Amino acid sequence: MIKITKSQTADTRSCDPKTVTKEQLRKSSEQHIGDVCKAIDFFTATTMSKEEAMALPVAERPLAYRLPGGIYHAVFEAVGKASMCWNPRPHDNVFNSEEASKVAVYLCFKIAEEIEKLPVVPNP
Repeated sequence: MIKITKSQTADTRSCDPKTVTKEQLRKSSEQHIGDVCKAIDFFTATTMSKEEAMALPVAERPLAYRLPGGIYHAVFEAVGKASMCWNPRPHDNVFNSEEASKVAVYLCFKIAEEIEKLPVVPNP
């Protein structure tokens, strides 16, 4: 089971900046990113155990077992932060989280491929 915390400002791209402080938005964003990371870990663990994944050739492992967890999560966090790099920030637009996830997964695969070219592959 995944335990997440409800937030009234979880979607920081569409909440009203006139009624919410930057600090509330930052905390909500960090909470949301943490909840997403918990979900990714949960779904990866339910599809294959670490022992099963590590028995596979590196290139056939699920992505979460090809990268150290810190890199994996950092990519998703960075993509989320980059989505907020607008000045001024759009308030009426809808954030396409599915497309952002595709970008993060693409980057993770590219990073994994580069790491796997190194003489010694780190064990995630």
